[in-house]
Amino acid sequence: MADERNGDRSETSDFTSEDEGTEGYRRGGYHAVRIGDAFKHGRYVVQSKLGWGHFSTVWLAWDTQNSRYVALKVQKSAQHYTEAAMELMMELLGMMPRKIALGGRYSREFFNRYGDLRHIRRLRFWTLNKVLMEKYEFNEQDASDLADFLLPILDFVPEKRPTAAQCLSHQWIIAGPRLLKPSVSGSQPRATDNGTPVKKREKDEREAMEVGVGNMVINGATKPNSTV
Repeated sequence: MADERNGDRSETSDFTSEDEGTEGYRRGGYHAVRIGDAFKHGRYVVQSKLGWGHFSTVWLAWDTQNSRYVALKVQKSAQHYTEAAMELMMELLGMMPRKIALGGRYSREFFNRYGDLRHIRRLRFWTLNKVLMEKYEFNEQDASDLADFLLPILDFVPEKRPTAAQCLSHQWIIAGPRLLKPSVSGSQPRATDNGTPVKKREKDEREAMEVGVGNMVINGATKPNSTV
């Protein structure tokens, strides 16, 4: 199994931090992973690092049971990181189906019996089309086309997600390289009633929400989480 430590890592360790640095490798933060580490009772063997994000690191692993490569996502272990990640997913994709929300081993730690998050009461929904247009300044058509490609891939229900072959045959892929045109409204930020630009207001609100989530006190021991 992966070597579990107290989270502190010295500069001379044989771990490679790439861009995430070393500060996050502490109790409740990133879980230290080595090449060759195994997860799920030896089923997934780590081959190399693929990347990282605010909530996890991602590794290329070999599935010894099905003889194939998979991406292994190793989440930060503190509970509020897992809840914040689920919050962002639901703000983007809509509410998680109750059967999915309550179907995991640790579901009761994060969801109540109705499938709602226990410690996060308010969700600010921000659809993918709007994210692409307002944050990345896609025009409406490009945002719609890319969202049509991405949203099925991100479906909460695994059986509803397209296969790799279906993804490769999607119009967004087979259309080939394209020059994305910026949104006409993207050059001049929209203002709210009090004169504050919409994008700045949304950024401030989301940062404030993240700080609030990060400051939550969660009782109980932490444990590394890994998902495939």
